[in-house]
Amino acid sequence: AAIVLTDDDMKLEGTPDHVFHDNAGYAYKHYEARPQGSKIVVVRPDGALGCITESIQSVDQYFRGIFRE
Repeated sequence: AAIVLTDDDMKLEGTPDHVFHDNAGYAYKHYEARPQGSKIVVVRPDGALGCITESIQSVDQYFRGIFRE
């Protein structure tokens, strides 16, 4: 999923399953995201934050600590 500001015209890479508009800027403020960049936020099923990063390698490392190959 991708979260964008309503007045944000940034181009999304790939095709997210869902695009959410952050009308009040809540996600951008609390996850310290910037419209000119991107952040990856992993939210666990219990609603807790698992990982906040700008790197797909960090997400891979996070999940390697949880799942076995």
